[in-house]
Amino acid sequence: MNVLVVDDDKSMALLIAATLRALAKRIEVASTFAEAKEWLKKFVFQIVLLDIGLPDSLAEDTISRVSEMRVGNNKVVIITGAWPPRAILRPEDTGADAVIYKGDMDMLDKLKALVSKPAGAMP
Repeated sequence: MNVLVVDDDKSMALLIAATLRALAKRIEVASTFAEAKEWLKKFVFQIVLLDIGLPDSLAEDTISRVSEMRVGNNKVVIITGAWPPRAILRPEDTGADAVIYKGDMDMLDKLKALVSKPAGAMP
């Protein structure tokens, strides 16, 4: 499984990538929405982990552009640092397949479980 991590917080992106390294065939990291779109042109990613607060896309804009991260039947998972959540983001409101909060103590376990699931299955 190939995973694209889109997060402008380099430390968080590297932590996520390191956590998922043993479970994913390929992991790439992008720090902007534009960079993520370039990666999607080069490789097929089964999962895109998308931070909503990026330097080139504010949270509301990123949420409205989730569909741009979809290629084929890949899964798009919003990861957000809004903790505690000021407004609960639900997948059905964002167009994403799931939402994971960075401040959630189980975040890394949830990401591992997500990547370990067979294609087409989501938590």
